[in-house]
Amino acid sequence: MNIHLGMHLRQIINMLKKYIHLKNNVLKLVMIIISFYGIYCFVQNNLISYMFLMNEFVFFDFEKNILIVLLEYLSMMGLWINIGYFMTKKLLKVKGEK
Repeated sequence: MNIHLGMHLRQIINMLKKYIHLKNNVLKLVMIIISFYGIYCFVQNNLISYMFLMNEFVFFDFEKNILIVLLEYLSMMGLWINIGYFMTKKLLKVKGEK
């Protein structure tokens, strides 16, 4: 779902540019920071073993603050959204569209 959302992120950004006056470089920097933190959380929580069924269950740390857990999972979602966005951007460039 996140990769699919990333495929439509260009349209969402274009609609939001009318209301939020940020430069493209600032948006790219924020996207890169979210992606790197998402990669860190993905590796730290060892979700690769869960994705490839090396572990059947995900074990949560119940001692961790709920806000930190939400931030980690939102950053991992942001990672996959950015992957979908940049993948679509490259495919459109290859196709010849802007």
